[in-house]
Amino acid sequence: MKMFIKPKKRVLDAAQVIVSLLILFFVANGCAAPLRYAAVQNTPSEDSVKINHGFTRTVDVSDFENLAFDEWTLEYEPTPQRKHTLLIYMNGSDLESETAAGTGDLKELTRSGVDETYVNIVIFTGGANRWHTNAVPSGECAVSVLCGGEITQIGTVGQRDMGNAGTLASFISFGVQAFPAEETSLILWDHGGGSIAGYGADENFDMSTLSLTELEYAFERAGLRDKPLALLGFDACLMATVEMAVVASSYAEYLLASENVEPGDGWDYRTVAVLPDASIEEFAVNICNSFAENCRNSREEFTLSLIKTETAADVMGALGLLAKAATASDFDSGFTLLRSSRQNTKTFGAGTPDSEPCDMIDILDFTRLLEEKLPNETVLIQKALQNTVLFNVYCSDSELGGLSVYHPYSEREDLWRSLEVYKSLKMSGEYTRYLTEFSKKLGAGADKPVAAPELTYLFGGSTNMYEVSATDAGTIFAVQATVNGEPAELLVYRAVGLTASSSGDELLGYRRRDGSLLQKGYDELTPEDEVSLREEGF
Repeated sequence: MKMFIKPKKRVLDAAQVIVSLLILFFVANGCAAPLRYAAVQNTPSEDSVKINHGFTRTVDVSDFENLAFDEWTLEYEPTPQRKHTLLIYMNGSDLESETAAGTGDLKELTRSGVDETYVNIVIFTGGANRWHTNAVPSGECAVSVLCGGEITQIGTVGQRDMGNAGTLASFISFGVQAFPAEETSLILWDHGGGSIAGYGADENFDMSTLSLTELEYAFERAGLRDKPLALLGFDACLMATVEMAVVASSYAEYLLASENVEPGDGWDYRTVAVLPDASIEEFAVNICNSFAENCRNSREEFTLSLIKTETAADVMGALGLLAKAATASDFDSGFTLLRSSRQNTKTFGAGTPDSEPCDMIDILDFTRLLEEKLPNETVLIQKALQNTVLFNVYCSDSELGGLSVYHPYSEREDLWRSLEVYKSLKMSGEYTRYLTEFSKKLGAGADKPVAAPELTYLFGGSTNMYEVSATDAGTIFAVQATVNGEPAELLVYRAVGLTASSSGDELLGYRRRDGSLLQKGYDELTPEDEVSLREEGF
């Protein structure tokens, strides 16, 4: 359900990762190595070790300054309060347009038999250029509810970018206000790309995505800090990351997500039938078990984890202690061990160790390879994992802990951009510094591009530019500039087969830089814009 997208022309950054590299064909006959099936229930120990890790994450309004936020409203008379409201943000993408996966899950909802007198099911649909059901319009986004066992549309809001924080925030606010409940949960449905690439790929907006920062912006603006969700679920690949759990800790009590890619049809939405009588933990475990049962027959690898977000910071902080210990003495002498451990750790998102597009690794597997060298730090991480991952199911060739973390290994020339994104997430400073030092030792250009710049004559003379992203159709480059007095990048597109001298370069527009490359997409230039090129590099 969550695995394949054809590359699109002019897709930028995180979307490029999800479209061209991340969402890959999964091996149909399973892995060559023996697979193990496990369902692990952890009981947080009453005498849990208090980890003095010193990690505290704070955000402020400046973190969201350069992010797009387009709101929508819909008039609807609020319903009487019920026990539970389940919001489903269904970004259909090519999963729906090519395989009708969204339609299939909507049908499962209609067959669930859930008691609607106790449970609201509210669905926001969009993101696909066509839907395979008459219940959902193809040309615009719609809000629907499960009513009488049918998907019933209650309003449309035009064609909205589901990779825009305002679109998601508006849906959450609408759902909470129009369908009040004792507890509210949210499921984000579509592709996923881990801590760097984020979530979603809107087919109608150049496969637009939501980064972790944009997700947080949506949660913040929707008021979830004041009234957190009971459960935040990702029916998507690769989103059971410690970074996502830390971000979610201010907005949801639990996170339900997969470390690995999701094979098959994703979650079984008939499980919503248990909601009137089940606790939110029981509901999540029910999803895990039904998902595992469906996947087990296919002999494909899979994972699904129920994560208590409140203690996710302990895992992140303990990783910082490990990173500090690993780099405290001579980093050069310890690098061989670290590199070997990273190379042999279970990695998610496909690819070989030298060409991994996602760089998400299982935390438990990584620490077990370092137990002999760093016993105290690895024990702290493992205890924190046990207190954070309450339940996880998996089929894998390795024992998994249920939570992944970003750790680069492949020597990609654009790795420095991923590290900039990681720095913007404000995770453990020690762990972030460790990733930078590790990447430098790889020779992967952790500070700036290492590739020779390309030339373009688009601006009346030879100008240097650096690659941003590429597809089979062409490459997008960035040129340093100032637009209306602010640092920016002019984005230039060059189709495959063209050169600087062929005068085929096309100016797409520009994007502002805030030091973390958080502005997604690009803005069109107008005759009123004041533009000047800058000499300094990235």
